[in-house]
Amino acid sequence: DTLVSIAFNDSLLRVTQADSLKPQSQKQIKVAAPDSTKFRIMIFGDSMLEKMSRSLCDYAMENGYDLSSVMWYSSSTKLWAETDTLQYFLDRIQPDYILLCLGSNELFVRDLNKREKYIATIVSKISHRPFVWISPPNWKPDTGLNDLIITQVGAGRYFDSRHLELDRISDRVHPTAEAAAIWVDTIASWISSPQARNPLPMNRPTEERRRKYHQYVLQPVN
Repeated sequence: DTLVSIAFNDSLLRVTQADSLKPQSQKQIKVAAPDSTKFRIMIFGDSMLEKMSRSLCDYAMENGYDLSSVMWYSSSTKLWAETDTLQYFLDRIQPDYILLCLGSNELFVRDLNKREKYIATIVSKISHRPFVWISPPNWKPDTGLNDLIITQVGAGRYFDSRHLELDRISDRVHPTAEAAAIWVDTIASWISSPQARNPLPMNRPTEERRRKYHQYVLQPVN
């Protein structure tokens, strides 16, 4: 069975599903809806979101936004493209602005022609919504995935994380909490700038006010 964990404002609900991440299964999960009066930001992607979302929610609170984070451990562009998961959360959250950080599990793939199709499918699912694809924070040179993403989404919708020097946890892959906070500061500064195709005000938090956000955590699918 697929285990889906949903954290909402620090509470955690675990649900076992026999069906693998289909809308009819997910609709059985009851979680309070986001406040519809606020500007809604949704960020989705792989495990790189774990510490990033904690810092990003500080920005959301400072700027009066409602943040929903959908983190799918070990996920890839293939999974987000070929399942109903992304559409389910788009329908549920109804975001006004989308951030995604995806590709860290595919940095060294060789089948770039297939990845191109997956990326194009994800972009088509996002549809008309403004978005920024945050590139993986490479720990070594990739085989072309990042260059492929930028050709698909354009420079104004792509934040390049490859140039950042980030401290990593013991796996030497994921940034530490402190490094993730620096990463988010850099992302927020870029999103606020004219470099972004759809700039979004992201004033830096004046104090730490974490955890008031909606987090959906999806476990790996075999």
